[in-house]
Formats: sequence, C-alpha cells, structure tokens
Amino acid sequence: MLLAAFGILVVTFLWVAQLLGLFGHEPQSGGALVADEEETAAQRDEPALQQVVGTEVEGAREEEESGRGQAVILGANYGLVLSILACILFAVSTLMLMLSVAGIGYSARALYQGIRYYRLVVYRALIGLVLGILSVGLHYLELSGLLAEMLEQLIG
Repeated sequence: MLLAAFGILVVTFLWVAQLLGLFGHEPQSGGALVADEEETAAQRDEPALQQVVGTEVEGAREEEESGRGQAVILGANYGLVLSILACILFAVSTLMLMLSVAGIGYSARALYQGIRYYRLVVYRALIGLVLGILSVGLHYLELSGLLAEMLEQLIG
C-alpha cells in the first residue's frame, strides 16, 4: 500500500515537472508562414538578412542563457524541497530514502551548473545537498538503532 502511494507521488511529481517545463516554451504555430516570409526577405535584401540573422543568433544565445539560469534555479528549489521533506519524513519508511537521493541529485546538478556556467555557488543547492546527505545519515541511524540511543543520551 505504501509502495503504491509512493509510486503515485513520484508520477505526480514527474507530471508537474513536465507541465512546468511546457510553460517555458512558446507555441510554434504558423511556422511555415514565417519561413516563407524569411525566404522572400532573403531574396530582396541579402545584407539586411545577414544583420537580422546576427541579431537572432545573439537573441538565441541570450534565451539559452536565461533558460539555463532558470533550470539551475528550479533544480536548486527542487533539491531543497525534496531534501527538507526527506529530513522530516525519514522515520516514515525506508522508501523516503528515494527523496534523499532525488534531492541530492537535483542539488548536485544545480550546484555543478551554477559553478560551471556562472562561476557562482547556488546556496539553495548547497543547502539542499547538505540536507540530502544529512537525511541519508538519519536513515542510517534510524535503521541501525543508533538514533534512539543518541536521543536517550541527549535527553536524559
């Protein structure tokens, strides 16, 4: 029963992530009409077309750069949320270890992309990575029985 519920949670999460990805893309209706207009413009003035193509390439680079930045931010947010949930829900089941793994994966990828492309540390991703690793440690302590002993020593 718990496995089925977790499966539904994962499928829902993937569905929502796919929907969020669709909002970032503009619909491409009328593509043939735009292509025909570009061909006639190419036949009319070649130098003007070269100038337009140059600005389109620059615009495409800027869009790619902003899209990459949004992906880093979304990955860091996903990693942070999943890692927080993994830390809170570690005692529910060992299946919650999958939340830890997903949180670590999203956070590590966002941290890597932030450092590689922007030369900066994404602190949300760093905190998500640390919390994900901490939740793996909590799972280990819970399964080995050491967590109860540590809490007994701390409390009394």
